[in-house]
Amino acid sequence: MPRAQVVQSIMMLRRLSLHLAIPLAVLLLSASVARSDCLVPQDRQGYITEIVSKLTFDVSFVGTNIHNRDRGFALSLFGVDQGPLGQLLLVQDCKAYQEFQPDFERAGAIVRRLQVVCEAAGIDILRVAIASGVRTKSSAFRRLAYDATRYSGTVIYDPFVSADWRTVSSVPGDFATGTAVSRRLIFTPTGGSAVDLTHLGALSASVVANQPTRGRVHVVFPNVTNNGQFLEVDVRIDEKGAAKGTIESDDVVLATVSGEASGVTVLWQGDCSGAVISPVLP
Repeated sequence: MPRAQVVQSIMMLRRLSLHLAIPLAVLLLSASVARSDCLVPQDRQGYITEIVSKLTFDVSFVGTNIHNRDRGFALSLFGVDQGPLGQLLLVQDCKAYQEFQPDFERAGAIVRRLQVVCEAAGIDILRVAIASGVRTKSSAFRRLAYDATRYSGTVIYDPFVSADWRTVSSVPGDFATGTAVSRRLIFTPTGGSAVDLTHLGALSASVVANQPTRGRVHVVFPNVTNNGQFLEVDVRIDEKGAAKGTIESDDVVLATVSGEASGVTVLWQGDCSGAVISPVLP
C-alpha cells in the first residue's frame, strides 16, 4: 500500500478524529448515600461507571464501523466527553508486514497519533494514541494530563493512553477485532486525594457478513475496592447492540450493566445500592 494513499486516507479523517463529543453521559440519579460497607466508595462508583460506559461504547462503535475495507477506531477519555473517534478506509488489503507513516494532530497541549500497520496478510492494526506535549513525534509520547470537565480535578494517564485496534479477516466480510486495555489512570479531585483507576483487560468484537454479531468488554480494576480485591467487569453486546453484564468482586455481583451499548445503565446493588447511575443522551 503506497504511503501517499494511506496518508491521504488518514488525512480525510482529520476533522473527525480528534476531540469529538461522544454521545454518552452519565448522571447520578439517586440522592441517597451508599452504605459504608460497600466495597466500592460511592464516588468511585461514578468513576467506574463512566469508564465502563465508555469502553462499551468504544467497542460497539468499532464493531459497527467495520465492513469490507472500512475500519472504525475509538479511544474515549476519562472525565471529559471527548476522544478520537472515526472511520478509516484502507486503500487495499494487507498482504505482508508493513508500517505506514503515522499521522499526528495537535490541539493545544494534546497530541493525537494515528497509524496504520499491516501485521500480515489479512491482518491490519489501527494504532491510536493521545499524549501531552508540543512535539508531534512518537518518541515524545510519554504521558497524558488534562483537567476533567465532568468533575473538578486532574486526570493523568502515565504512560499515555492508547488503543491498537487489530482486525483479522480470514473470509471476505467476516472480521474479528479488538484491543488490549492497559491504562494506568489517576484522578485527583480538587482538594482531595488521588484515586487510582487503573484498569486492565481487553475489548473485542466480531463481524459476520459485514454485520456486527457480538462484542465484549472484559477488564479488571485492581485498586478501587476497600478490601484490596480486584473489581471485574464483564459486559457482552449482542447482534442488536444490546449490552448486558456485571461488575463483581470475589464472585459477588456489585452492579449490573444493561441497555444499548451506546449508553448503558449501571445499577449498583446490595450494600452498594445507594447509587443508581444511568445514561443521559444529549
